[in-house]
Amino acid sequence: MPPIGLESINPANLVGAKKRQNKITEYREMLLAWKKAGVVTYAGHILGFPHDTPESIIEDIEIIKEELALDVLSIYLLTPLPGSEDHKILWQQGAAMDSDMNNYDVEHVVTSHAKMSTQQWLAVYRRAWETFYDRAHLERIMRRTVAVGANLASVLGILMIYSRFFSRSKALAPSRAASSD
Repeated sequence: MPPIGLESINPANLVGAKKRQNKITEYREMLLAWKKAGVVTYAGHILGFPHDTPESIIEDIEIIKEELALDVLSIYLLTPLPGSEDHKILWQQGAAMDSDMNNYDVEHVVTSHAKMSTQQWLAVYRRAWETFYDRAHLERIMRRTVAVGANLASVLGILMIYSRFFSRSKALAPSRAASSD
């Protein structure tokens, strides 16, 4: 199943990203229905929208943990992919962006952020993974899986993959263009 494009739960970020259709209350109902049907639920969440701060990001992750019946959350760094409107706007503004296209992988900081230094952005990225995949929440995911009669082995397999990714993501370094702030 492809991930749901949760992107952000911050209303100001969603308006700025032209994602007015993303409403946490609707996601909650939809995800609960899928969980009751035994579906493994999976969403993508982006860090680094203009209204994000280290504190607001962790608050959002905690809300996601408490309010949404998600089994898996992929966490990405906002990346102005070449060819996108975001990339075009930043280029027109003369913003510093990494010249190495290999770093445009949603795991590296490739431009600056108005409210976070590159080091803060990377630190909150790691902390967001730690927060969502903490032991208590993993146990909650497994209990919920068993309670709805879904396949625990499938969920455990996916959680193993994500915990391995998280371990690898701790080693990520800022790209050259972004490390100057």
